[in-house]
Amino acid sequence: MVTWEAIHLGNKQKLTAKVTHMKKPTDFVDIMLKGPFKSFTHTHRFVERNGGTLMIDLIEYKSP
Repeated sequence: MVTWEAIHLGNKQKLTAKVTHMKKPTDFVDIMLKGPFKSFTHTHRFVERNGGTLMIDLIEYKSP
């Protein structure tokens, strides 16, 4: 689990998330356990590209 805090549009928000899926070295998914959204799922994908790594973030959320 990880908890992070950030300021967006002048509002401080705190979100606690847990990794629910991991497929090394290509992807992992974390979901919000506690925070400002009704739901929040964050998928991280890693793709080899031109001798480096491209990271792709997919975020799905529902407003409160």
